[in-house]
Amino acid sequence: MKTLNKILIALFVIILTSCDDKPQKQGTENIETVLAGKVEILCDQQIYKLIQNITPVYDTAFPDAKITLKPIEAREAMSELFALKSRGIIIARDYMHDEDSVLKANKRTEHTRFLIAKDALVFYVSKDFPLDTISKNQLIQILLNSKQTFKSYFPSLKSEPALVMPSEQSSEYANILWLLTNNQLLKHSYIAVESPDSVIMRVKNNNTVGVGYLSQIVKDVTLKALRIGYDDSTGTHIYPKPVHQSYIVMEKYPFVVPIFGYLQEDRQNLPWGFLTFMRKDPRIQQYFLNAGVVPGFGKFDLVPLED
Repeated sequence: MKTLNKILIALFVIILTSCDDKPQKQGTENIETVLAGKVEILCDQQIYKLIQNITPVYDTAFPDAKITLKPIEAREAMSELFALKSRGIIIARDYMHDEDSVLKANKRTEHTRFLIAKDALVFYVSKDFPLDTISKNQLIQILLNSKQTFKSYFPSLKSEPALVMPSEQSSEYANILWLLTNNQLLKHSYIAVESPDSVIMRVKNNNTVGVGYLSQIVKDVTLKALRIGYDDSTGTHIYPKPVHQSYIVMEKYPFVVPIFGYLQEDRQNLPWGFLTFMRKDPRIQQYFLNAGVVPGFGKFDLVPLED
């Protein structure tokens, strides 16, 4: 937990430090508008490829706008936003518990944000791994009990698989705390790696259960996401379904992850224009559909896979 909070502890100290809001004299060529200017947007490293692939659409539409997309871990991106050092970030998670507490303690309103898309947190394995389904309760017990194993639930496994995921600074780790453990730290041992590709490589070459996002693996036929059974908020048992965007829309998958664009300034400027375009442009919405995730804007008729 020390490493998890290290950056925010340092930066939250200056959260209330005022900024110089006086307008600066600029040449006409440097005036920023909704459609022109230069700005750096921090992007969650775990979804960087997903977002990077759609920026050329924006670049073509608005040649006078120069957007620099910088990959960074979600925790660091949020720290930069809180410290007033970043004008906009794109990350695959909501506020963490301590971030939300800081806002409330300092009587600050939440940042303006847009829902760009919905992804899914997945526990995935190689295609020939002898396990297809698991329950949410089993995952919770494994994550929070150092003595609980996959093999104890599934004796047919020849040996205990390793659990591999991105670091504590990642949005995946934050989403585990939010969606599974109720903000309790993991007790189960796991291997922390820096990138989605590193998780994928270990899953393909070892007896491993990886943690990542559906968008990272949906096109890779050598991998499969475990189907998750769970009880919904009404107590109704939802039997395991294929991990597919249609079940995200139907709310039949328990680990839906929002991809948000957060803004430092609550006004229509270049960061606002960029994130609005990312959210609403039909070509980008279609790209998200093709990438296996759900666009955050508009209605879509998705056909679920057969159970």
